[in-house]
Amino acid sequence: MNNPQSATNNQQSNEGWYFADTASLPWAESKSDLFSLPIAFKIVGKADDYVMLLVDLPAGVTSPVHTHPTMEFLYVLEGSVSSNGIEMLEGHGFGSVAGCVHSEFSSESGAKVLVFMRAPDREAAE
Repeated sequence: MNNPQSATNNQQSNEGWYFADTASLPWAESKSDLFSLPIAFKIVGKADDYVMLLVDLPAGVTSPVHTHPTMEFLYVLEGSVSSNGIEMLEGHGFGSVAGCVHSEFSSESGAKVLVFMRAPDREAAE
């Protein structure tokens, strides 16, 4: 019987798998000016040019109108967010196609969300 290994280290094996123990990862601060307040994130997974991020949105964060250059999926784990006039609570999610306009995004209470998207730059996906 195989002994499963714990994902205590964030690693990518030769077979192309990326494993992460997000509890052991420090939060990184976003370098994006897309949000009114600094946001924190952890890379949960990455493959090719795509990333899955655990994002901690602080209470009161907003984002200006912007166009999504690629597709994006978001799932609310804790708290709530408002996106394009839709209030999204824990368990809610959305998907957006490339080129769509995000007319409004905010979180009055703060939230933790899971985001799957094309990496904003090649370095983030490596």
